[in-house]
Amino acid sequence: DKGDQGVAGPILLAGGSTSKTELSQSNPNYVGKLFRWGSAMDFGDTLVVPKTGTLTGLSVALESAVASGNRNYKFEVRKSSSATALLTCTIAGGASTCVSAAATPPTVNAGDALYLYAVGSNSPGNRVVAYTITFQ
Repeated sequence: DKGDQGVAGPILLAGGSTSKTELSQSNPNYVGKLFRWGSAMDFGDTLVVPKTGTLTGLSVALESAVASGNRNYKFEVRKSSSATALLTCTIAGGASTCVSAAATPPTVNAGDALYLYAVGSNSPGNRVVAYTITFQ
């Protein structure tokens, strides 16, 4: 007997940074569950996929809008040490959120380690970031 399995539905994997200095406007950022690693990946704080399934969405929010003009932050969900983006979204100047849905949701396997890669363009300003990855 497996007991009550609950209602089937999406799982939200979430993470973010804890201070404005952690999302650098000029260097690549690797964001895990609780903080940013800077320009090198440390897999001690990644989001671990609980079972094989698909990634169906990415939502990212900053604590305040990106500086106006031709500035932005591009966010990518990546697996383990891969440089391949599974999901992406961009927060442009004047905005503070982005949402992305995958036309063809990428498959991930139980135990895969996910993280958020972020890079700023044209000095968008340091920001605190929070994100969710929708998994089914």
